[in-house]
Amino acid sequence: MSRKKSLVAESDQPEQDRPLQSKPLSLLDEPPLPSESESPTRPRKRISWAWPQKNPVATVIIGFVISQVLVCAGVMGLCIFMSVGSLLWHNGLLGPNYYTYIGEGIAQYDAGNLEAAVEAYTRAIEEKPDVAWCYVLRADAYYALGDLDAAFDDYTYALRLDIDNAQAFYGRGTIFFAWGSLDAAVINFTEAIELDPGYINAYCYRGDIYREQGDYEAALSELTFAIESDASCVWGWKSRGDTYRRMGDWEAALRDFERAVEVAPDDAYAYINRADAYSHLDRLAEAHDDYQKAVELAPRDVSVYLLRGLSYQSVGEHDLAIQDFDRVIEIDPQNWAGYFNRAYSYNSIGDFEAAIVDFSQSLDLYPDNAVAYYYRALAHKSLAHWDQAKSDLDQAIEIDPTKASYYFERCVVNGALGIDTALVDCNRVIEMDPQLLLAYYTRATVLYAQHDLTAALADFNHIIEQDPNYGPAYLGRADIYYDQGKRTAALADYRRFLELYTPEDDWTTRARSRIEALSDKKP
Repeated sequence: MSRKKSLVAESDQPEQDRPLQSKPLSLLDEPPLPSESESPTRPRKRISWAWPQKNPVATVIIGFVISQVLVCAGVMGLCIFMSVGSLLWHNGLLGPNYYTYIGEGIAQYDAGNLEAAVEAYTRAIEEKPDVAWCYVLRADAYYALGDLDAAFDDYTYALRLDIDNAQAFYGRGTIFFAWGSLDAAVINFTEAIELDPGYINAYCYRGDIYREQGDYEAALSELTFAIESDASCVWGWKSRGDTYRRMGDWEAALRDFERAVEVAPDDAYAYINRADAYSHLDRLAEAHDDYQKAVELAPRDVSVYLLRGLSYQSVGEHDLAIQDFDRVIEIDPQNWAGYFNRAYSYNSIGDFEAAIVDFSQSLDLYPDNAVAYYYRALAHKSLAHWDQAKSDLDQAIEIDPTKASYYFERCVVNGALGIDTALVDCNRVIEMDPQLLLAYYTRATVLYAQHDLTAALADFNHIIEQDPNYGPAYLGRADIYYDQGKRTAALADYRRFLELYTPEDDWTTRARSRIEALSDKKP
């Protein structure tokens, strides 16, 4: 694809994953290229700067004097930069204040004063609006401020001025990535690589994108190249390890995470990743040591506690997970993910009341989280709060109507409430996932409760045909045969149910009592 075509690459809409650590991004289409009349400070054409002939002796003297003044002032980082700028200014290449503003912008950016950096770069652009790299510098500052629209506009305009600016393509790629427009991001990172094959971070970004798209082989290829090009690339080691983790190859993941720790021994997330691998390989003592090291390196970073808590969740250590989420909330009481994940762990250990409180707090902070409504509904369902469960499932489906599990649970809840629309939800689930036998089972139980024995029997038969070892289906079918007076068929299904279903509960009690009753009857 040509570079000019990449300037207008369209964004794509990514799928939304389960939100645990961050809110879903608000995706935007790529802004159109600005017209020539949008900003009076922007040029209508390229300008080729001539190099006027000046007195070379005066030029050298001026440059030397300015450099010595800067050295004495202690501004070592700007010494050479400003001295060269003075030479260019004295020779007429740049305006009288251009390099002063650029130097100020860089100093402010390095000091973390991003708004002041933007202001300085803007003044430089007003002096000389035809220099691409100044737009790139301002775009970098806008990006750091989180103003992605303004950053995108500057990166794009820089490419109008200089179509071979690798940094501008790279910057646009990072914005597309943040917006979730992954295909457009790949196009821009590829342009950056073609212009500068040593742009290692662009390979890492492409590797991350391919991994998120499920193309693990392509991801490994990109990240391996990055690592082979620069063995100190901690991003490459961590990201390739994460790719192996997604593939289920925990040994390979551990090897890469170990290298990440070697390359960056002060990187808390390198230890978190290695700890996760240790946990999945049942090396729990080593995992605990790595988690502790990560906390020591970043004791106020809520992400470290979130990641450690999620890892504890994944291996069923919910008490430890809750302690980490407590810490997240202590550090940042407005962190919705801390409440959400603590609630999830409370749900998992059966503390449904506490789960409901935390899910509610999480929803106060992030009211569009369909997953939180869904899990709060499960907590209400466990406590037989049927009306509250239905309300939460209604809200979850309104926010995200694409999840079959939401309809399934609403079908169960509506069935418990005796609401006729339960069948509508069951039918929707089966349309969305025809292989989900549990949906057929649930629909059959609703039909049975509504005394539609013929339709219920058809669903139980379908389940048994698909899975002859599905014990509860035999119990359901046996109950129908029992109601229909089909003694032999009912006895056979009750006995088959007891062969397949071992827990001692109301189901097994009912099956045994009916076998006894049917056995006492004469044929």
